Amino acid sequence: MMIDRVVIVGDSFAYGHGCLDRIFYIDPDTKKIVGQRTPDTIPSDYCWASLLKKDYNNIQVVNLARCGHSNPSMFRDLITYNKKDKLPTKGGIIPKTLVIFAASSTDRIEAAGAKGELHSWVLGHNWDPDWQGKPDPRQEQYWLAKKMYITHLYDDAIGQNIALMSILAARQYCTLRGFDFLCAMPIPFYDKLVMNHLFDFGMKKFLIPDIQSYDFSGCLNDQVNKNEYKCVDDHTNEKGHEVYYQKVIKPLIEKRINE
Repeated sequence: MMIDRVVIVGDSFAYGHGCLDRIFYIDPDTKKIVGQRTPDTIPSDYCWASLLKKDYNNIQVVNLARCGHSNPSMFRDLITYNKKDKLPTKGGIIPKTLVIFAASSTDRIEAAGAKGELHSWVLGHNWDPDWQGKPDPRQEQYWLAKKMYITHLYDDAIGQNIALMSILAARQYCTLRGFDFLCAMPIPFYDKLVMNHLFDFGMKKFLIPDIQSYDFSGCLNDQVNKNEYKCVDDHTNEKGHEVYYQKVIKPLIEKRINE
């Protein structure tokens, strides 16, 4: 056995938003909420990480993914978890760990919230009263601050650079800890400069297909991918997670077990 533990960091696509037990969106026609919100700390039973956990009882699988998460928050989750983790060594040997960094889009950063809490700002989203309810004055000020930040202090190049730093930092952290590392990147969100930098740093061998832009049809049929493997808000459904797990994740795990 060449792997003892898999730690996953990611956003809603690794969390399983859109699966049967994690459906929550606004109907585009009726403008009404469908489904119900569930805790961000409890991923779907149908997501690919949960399928991995069910298949391999002798491997510890930890899914730290959260909806709306940013790349720097994923890096923070990774180091915070490993600092607190008390997984015992086996005969003094550190357990073999695989980290899967399921990267998010680039328009997300960390921000401070109430009571000093940190969370991710999805910069492309504005306040939606149908989704989040009527804001109180403090929330209105918060969303105004976000709008002013986007208008005056942010541009796409900053988001791309933050994403690049987060991915490279996660890779370097794993190297220092002796962890295996893979990164699933939603490449359509990343510009050529970022990809060229990653390739220059030797990252190509660590990149794997991501579930967000995965071709479930096997023949680049966008209609099939959307109608059969995604839910209304374009998140991957349980059928898509099953295909992604069988085609991408499981072969990677089997390869490491048989090394």
